Amino acid sequence: MKVSVVPSRLFLPLLLLCLFTTACSTIKPPRILDQTIWVNNHKVHRNADWLLSPATRLYLNKPQYLLPDSQPLPRTMARFYHDLRTSMAMAFPGLHQSTQALSLETAFSEARLNGCELLVVPRLISKDDQLNTYQELSEGTMLHPDKRIARDSVMFQVIIYDVRSERLIDVATIKSKARFFSKSNSHALDLFTQAVNQYVKRLSGGYTG
Repeated sequence: MKVSVVPSRLFLPLLLLCLFTTACSTIKPPRILDQTIWVNNHKVHRNADWLLSPATRLYLNKPQYLLPDSQPLPRTMARFYHDLRTSMAMAFPGLHQSTQALSLETAFSEARLNGCELLVVPRLISKDDQLNTYQELSEGTMLHPDKRIARDSVMFQVIIYDVRSERLIDVATIKSKARFFSKSNSHALDLFTQAVNQYVKRLSGGYTG
């Protein structure tokens, strides 16, 4: 039987190559801390991952509208605020709420007057409204010439400040997409309710809805 002999000058390079190949196939890259979580059609990203006690006193400002065209979306804003307020009130019974969208300075003052520790400022960043529901799809592009067949989506932020120091301590960015062919009565549930509940669940460490 003929035995192949590896010259001594090639032994070390071949050994290193084998070790490198084995390492590449068995060692996983280091896990990078990323607080982005996809749940169904909702993506929640926070720059921190600490939890709040249910006894924390929060002051919730009404959502600010940051869309570039400045076109008001009263129903969208109302639904966003309703779902966030409902979910946060279940998780944090000491929640206080503003009756109108306040400036940051005024919101801090109101939070102090109500003895709150943290100020919560929600902001609607974008909304993409396309042909998505049964009704819209049945009506087609003749009635909606500026729309295409695609899922509706929204993106919003929830910013938390420490009231005493007025320091920003947490920013969450939430992206949500509705299901295709959603019914009109489930559309808001798809876009806001489930995404907001997931965010508050991560903030409180518990289930809210």
